[in-house]
Amino acid sequence: VCGAAEAPAATSPLFVNGYTVLVRQGPTLRPSSSGSMMSETQTLESAQPITYTIGYAPDDGYAIVEGLVLDPEVAVIEARFDNDLVLQDAAEQDRFAIVAAGASKLCDLRVLGSNQQPIGEPLVSNDCGPSL
Repeated sequence: VCGAAEAPAATSPLFVNGYTVLVRQGPTLRPSSSGSMMSETQTLESAQPITYTIGYAPDDGYAIVEGLVLDPEVAVIEARFDNDLVLQDAAEQDRFAIVAAGASKLCDLRVLGSNQQPIGEPLVSNDCGPSL
């Protein structure tokens, strides 16, 4: 956790995560690149259905959103990135992670129920073009 002790109470802690990208070659995996990624934990009202962290690895062109599911009604988390990639992850075991290759910004984030209908308003809605 970077700067958490010095950060004002209203500021979310900033995390630096390391990562390695692996490529399958036959039955084995080999590293193709590695680096670090900055992420910021989002502080949400207690009534929100999930908590989440958004991370970016601009040098390698990856964006990630991951977190915990707090509401049992949540079945799917859906994210749209600045490269128009829309990805979903099932809310299994109260956790989720969505990684978008070639993206540099999370544009929209919303949660869906088992009927594939949105639960509440989008949690993230950045200006990246047309929204979900």
